[in-house]
Amino acid sequence: MAIGTTIGVAAVSAPASAERARASLAPPQAAPPGIVPSNEGHRPSRRLYRVGARGRRKGVPISLAPSPRTLVFPVASPVTEEGWDNDAHRVTYNPTQQLVWEPLAFPRVAPDADGVWTPRPGDPEPRLATSWEGSPDARRWRLSIRPGVRSASGNELTSEDVRWGLARSLELRALGRWRLRRIGGLPGPEAISAAGRYTVDFELARPNPQFASYLVFPSNLVVDAAEARRHASDADPWAVRWLERQPAGFGAFVLAEQADGVIELRAHPGYWAGRPGLDAVVQVGVESRERAIALFERGDANAVFGLYPEELARLSGRPGVELRRVRYNHSTLEFDFRRPPFDDRRLRQAVRLALPYDRILRDVYGGYGRRSYGPVSSATLHHASALGRYETDRGEARRLVAASAYPQGVETELYIDPTPESLRFAEVARPALAAVGVQVEVRLLRPPPDTASAPMWFKNECSHAVNEAGYELGHDYDSPAGLRDPLWFRDRRWTERLKEVRGTPAGEQPRAYLEVQRELLDFAPCVHVAEVETGIAFDERLSPWGRGEECLGTRAAVWSGTRGVLGA
Repeated sequence: MAIGTTIGVAAVSAPASAERARASLAPPQAAPPGIVPSNEGHRPSRRLYRVGARGRRKGVPISLAPSPRTLVFPVASPVTEEGWDNDAHRVTYNPTQQLVWEPLAFPRVAPDADGVWTPRPGDPEPRLATSWEGSPDARRWRLSIRPGVRSASGNELTSEDVRWGLARSLELRALGRWRLRRIGGLPGPEAISAAGRYTVDFELARPNPQFASYLVFPSNLVVDAAEARRHASDADPWAVRWLERQPAGFGAFVLAEQADGVIELRAHPGYWAGRPGLDAVVQVGVESRERAIALFERGDANAVFGLYPEELARLSGRPGVELRRVRYNHSTLEFDFRRPPFDDRRLRQAVRLALPYDRILRDVYGGYGRRSYGPVSSATLHHASALGRYETDRGEARRLVAASAYPQGVETELYIDPTPESLRFAEVARPALAAVGVQVEVRLLRPPPDTASAPMWFKNECSHAVNEAGYELGHDYDSPAGLRDPLWFRDRRWTERLKEVRGTPAGEQPRAYLEVQRELLDFAPCVHVAEVETGIAFDERLSPWGRGEECLGTRAAVWSGTRGVLGA
């Protein structure tokens, strides 16, 4: 169903300052006809998290109340019902995965010059791995494993746990295989060997100078192989069914209970890095983002992750609340460049020059974002800061339209998700495109098969699990089948080109990544709109450990896809 001239977004003023811009953000006053509520299809938890007049939970033990040593935060109800397999499709959306499992290495994070917490590329922190060393050609790597680490089951970590877990990812042919093999260069289980009790060797099919960064993925979290094997069978040699129900890792917490829309984790007293600074972590399923924010505002939760711009603005400046701005990743305006009218490169480039980027940052994101200029983000190695710094230029946009196969302009469709952010983008983009001869009717994206194709669609968020150029480009232009929907397609010219770049000798890869970014910007498969922020709100009474970098769940929210943890 088409959306009419107005799309139901409250009018957004044009304030002079970022603070006023954030204050002006507003969700839709009412959903336009045809909008699917953001929680449609989400089954509410069977026992909602509620607090009575005296602060006692109805149906939830009082021991799970927020406190300095008990972290309680809301998530979309379906998240509390998901499994624990570390190679599951949505594992990156749930930061508690990083607490029950434990990574070999983990991204370091720090605030940038604007106070936005950002991953530090190319410098992962050793965790279960103490060090790694690559050969001069970056094809052979040796990993040293931390001795003396024990799982909650009492089994000691050895090189066999690492080998078995990574072989499992490769054999299960899920997201972990795509990351390790197609992008990371690890050809198969035969390329991993336990060279000693605490030493693992890797033989890559091609150079990968950033192989250590590929150790941080949630799909590579280390499995207690001895415990998992006890629950394997001939029909299920990788213990998939058991690991869906029960994590078996070396992390700071263990699963205590998962039922009725609540997940409770308890501290692992034998954790290798010392007893955690929290006694418990509790996730509570809610049916909407509004319910999640209200839970925090009432004091029934002491943290909320994955905030949208209007939610950041809502919680900003509140006494007793620590609001942490976090770099999320990017938004893009995507084209179906296989079909008319956007098979014409000049028309795609015209759209890129027509968008009012300053207004988008102000009125769509309220200042919680920055310009995006290319396919590799500014927080990533090999980001080409000198390339593609295009600005709004309506005169040049009109010239490109006139020189295209559609000199009189075009009428087309812009598809969006029914989120406040997307609605605001459509309200800003529609008249800007009309001014250069691109008339768009705004339509809502529907689940397949209702929306099987779209000439142009706003991808309001795309989060990458590691800040490394090969991975970022692979994620967006050579993505795995399980990550794509019908609108996100592979194009052979770019899959082959990226394969060529990944195979470049190690010393030549910076130049190769620069060149492919230049080619993509010239081809214009999409418009890079903004590097988007999300945020975390903490009750300041929560333990500093729970709010700090030592809590891997909190740190994961700086580099992983946490906006999805509250639903759409």
